[in-house]
Amino acid sequence: MQEIELRFQIPADQRAPLLSWLKQAGALRSERLQAAYFDTPARDLARAGFALRLRREGRRWVQTLKGDAPDGMTRLEHNVALGQGATMPALDVARHAGHPAGDALLARVAELGGEAALHCLFRTDIRRRSALLTQGDSVLELALDAGRLLADADGVLRETPVHELEIELKSGASAAVLQLARQLVPSHGLWLEQRTKALRGDLLARGLTEAAPAFAAPAAWPRGCSAAQALQQLLRAALGPVLGNASQIASGSHAAEHLHQLRVALLRLAVGLQLLQGLDGRDGWTQGDLLNLRRSALALRRQLSLARDADALAASPWQASLDAAWQATGLSDDALTAPPETTHCSPADLLRSGEAQSLMLALLERLTAHAGLAGQACLANGSSALKRSCQGRLKRWQKALHEAGKQHIAPLTAAERHRLRQRLRRLRYALEQTAELLPQPKAARQMHGLKQLHQQLGELNDLEQTLQQARQRAAEQAAGQRQLQAAFALGFLHAEQGLRLRKADASWRRWRKHSRG
Repeated sequence: MQEIELRFQIPADQRAPLLSWLKQAGALRSERLQAAYFDTPARDLARAGFALRLRREGRRWVQTLKGDAPDGMTRLEHNVALGQGATMPALDVARHAGHPAGDALLARVAELGGEAALHCLFRTDIRRRSALLTQGDSVLELALDAGRLLADADGVLRETPVHELEIELKSGASAAVLQLARQLVPSHGLWLEQRTKALRGDLLARGLTEAAPAFAAPAAWPRGCSAAQALQQLLRAALGPVLGNASQIASGSHAAEHLHQLRVALLRLAVGLQLLQGLDGRDGWTQGDLLNLRRSALALRRQLSLARDADALAASPWQASLDAAWQATGLSDDALTAPPETTHCSPADLLRSGEAQSLMLALLERLTAHAGLAGQACLANGSSALKRSCQGRLKRWQKALHEAGKQHIAPLTAAERHRLRQRLRRLRYALEQTAELLPQPKAARQMHGLKQLHQQLGELNDLEQTLQQARQRAAEQAAGQRQLQAAFALGFLHAEQGLRLRKADASWRRWRKHSRG
């Protein structure tokens, strides 16, 4: 069977109101769910996309296997009823034989040396209160889960709380799940949770608070794909790095790479949507659909960039180099720099906001609207309109990039270099997106130059922010030791800027030559 559901985290002040709403929505059923999750110590099943558990539901035991979710909502699921009893029955992976996910599981377990390699790594103890709700021709189950995840690692019992809402489709159209989510998210401040209990329990067992970042990658459009297929592939490529990283950041604990990969994924999505602009109507979307999705992605990215810039400034390598150079002068043992003040909204708050959640639901809606296209073969003439559109935009974007940088980039202002970097990055992502659809001569050399320039201009951008902070500090200092420090900082940073501008200028001239050759 396939399980179609969405999972949401519930803010503390909305748990009681949401329960009251659920009681009014339908007859409430309450049950205690206690489960044990199995894997190898190296998490081989989790890496292969499986979750394997034994769960006591009321008085009966059920062995369940779940497979990966390809669209953010759907998972392969196979349940085997094992009867009642107070004692947990033995695990037997052969119970899933004959099911597509089960046969894949059996093959993986055999590679690992058999069932003896599997161990109970963590447990769940959940009180579930659920009700059935009819939405048009569809029936949904709403389940409020409250409880905890538990893991015994090296004799130490770890636990983490659970407060989630699951909306699962029992019958009808998957759009009904999204329709109800659109209603509940703004009224109760919910936010999407892509991290399953299995993943969160595994992190707990390992003593971790963060899942690995989901890396953004281009959704390379193959030859012959139609605009509708291109949109489907673009959305699929964005789904994991957007929803996965957003869920981790919204939890309140994340690494810098989660934020970076989320920003990259949002920009790749926006560039791909811009390449598809104008190809509307015949493939089931409107010009406004793509434009609104693109604008929302860019708006969220801009907000996240403010948080990223503040974090980057606080951890800037220039600050460390500057402090080391000052210490080397022997003039003072005082620290030269001070951590900058941060006034930006936290990334977690941004991603829990109604605007961010609306974007993610829109991403899921558009993806499920064309789910049937995923398995269709690309046709030899299917991409003619898409190719013409992409060729035209790539030509215009490359011309705009040449004009923005002119002959040399060293004389450009910081704002002009920033605009150049934006156009360069847009062209780079577009070329990666269309590399197979529009093979170009000397593409590898051009892409290498774009990546090098992108990195160099990014370093210059971070250096410029450090310089701005140093200029402000210099203007605020009175005569004396602090003024000397401020003057030293400005001199050091300007020297670094000049060196890196010369390197970037040389890279720019080489790229202009190769891109026009």
